[in-house]
Amino acid sequence: MSNNNNIYDVSEIDFEEKVSLLKLQKSIPEKYKIIEKLNHSLIIKTNFNKFLRLKPLFLILLYIFGISFFINLRNWSINEFMLDYMGLFFIFFSFFKLLDLDGFANSFKLYDPIAMKFSVYAKFYPIFELFLGIMFLTRLSLNLILFLTIIVLTITTIGVLESLFRKKNIQCGCLGTVFQLPMTEVTLIESLIMIFMSIFMIISL
Repeated sequence: MSNNNNIYDVSEIDFEEKVSLLKLQKSIPEKYKIIEKLNHSLIIKTNFNKFLRLKPLFLILLYIFGISFFINLRNWSINEFMLDYMGLFFIFFSFFKLLDLDGFANSFKLYDPIAMKFSVYAKFYPIFELFLGIMFLTRLSLNLILFLTIIVLTITTIGVLESLFRKKNIQCGCLGTVFQLPMTEVTLIESLIMIFMSIFMIISL
């Protein structure tokens, strides 16, 4: 069974006696679906709603947006809002990556083109994000930081695009390993928004 709107985890159950699949299906929660029976092994897929899996990511992005919005509400400036948003984005995301640096690095190497070839880059990446976040919030060397952001995120976006195109069932490293987020179109959109903001800022500064 396949469904492009859902993410699946697979579990396997071994049993000794013959069991009616219909009876067994009725006895387990609806989120579990029996998909195949091989010899005495029963394979079950767990159907997770994609939105629920991505809820932590949406909440964090909402927090970042809200904080950036209210910081600039009194003296509104779209440029200042974007700079604060990008700074907080990098700081929040680097924090979650640093909670499990090895786990993030292993996940990141599965799709980022540079990390695939140079494992040290995967471990350095969260620190680089933290550096970018601080620079955005302090407004230091903005043109350089914006160009670096475009270059780094474009490379990562290429890796995300390839993973989505090949339909790889891998974990997204955007929030490290804390939330076990799947690689989805949201990851792509998130990167593209940051690239767009960077280009907009370079033009407007």
